[in-house]
Amino acid sequence: MRRVACASFAAAAFVMTLSLANTARADLIDKSVGIKAMAGGSLWTTPSDRPGDYEGIGFAGNGGGFSYGGGLYAEIRFIKVLSLEIDALYDKSVLMRNVDYGPSVKVQEKIDITSWRFPILAKANLPTPFGRLFVLLGPEFVRGSSADPSLEVTEGTATIVGDPIRAESANYTMITGGLGLTIDLPPSLEIPLELRGSKNMGQEDKWLDRVAVDSANQTYTVDAQTSWDFRVSAGLGYRF
Repeated sequence: MRRVACASFAAAAFVMTLSLANTARADLIDKSVGIKAMAGGSLWTTPSDRPGDYEGIGFAGNGGGFSYGGGLYAEIRFIKVLSLEIDALYDKSVLMRNVDYGPSVKVQEKIDITSWRFPILAKANLPTPFGRLFVLLGPEFVRGSSADPSLEVTEGTATIVGDPIRAESANYTMITGGLGLTIDLPPSLEIPLELRGSKNMGQEDKWLDRVAVDSANQTYTVDAQTSWDFRVSAGLGYRF
């Protein structure tokens, strides 16, 4: 009888141990999936080594414009403090620059860039009563989809002959950092709010490495990359 009681106690203790272990594992790891919308701005920094300090058309100086997009995110958290987030984002960025085209004539050169972006972000979280605060850092892989250039007279009168501004879409990698907070809503929803900044790690510094110049035909083909991106975002996710 004592052996049977001991065996029953051992079996019960084993079952309880497994139950506690499973509960611990559930507490150590949790996950989220959801959607995000983003908006902000993009910059094209001034390239170096412009022949004769050239400042004409062909994005020979600094430029910038607005951006927007959105997509999906998935996050896995370990012991609620460390996490890994992977996003799949559609992005539309606009680069613009005003140029003196001649006496009393100004033009605006512009490139509309469409891309898919895939950030892989490590996050450090600080749990709070309303959710969590976090900082994030990681690479963002950009795959260019299209780049549409244009040139418009904004002041004075001039005739633009031909198609002087051209653009080619590009693939590149940025380093992305940021901070934000996630608000938990019962029972399992969350609202992530973020501010991100991204720097292009592969863009060339020299103007003639960023822009292909055809002097004979007076055309400038721009490698359509953003130098810096800044985004604010809001989303809605599900925790499980």
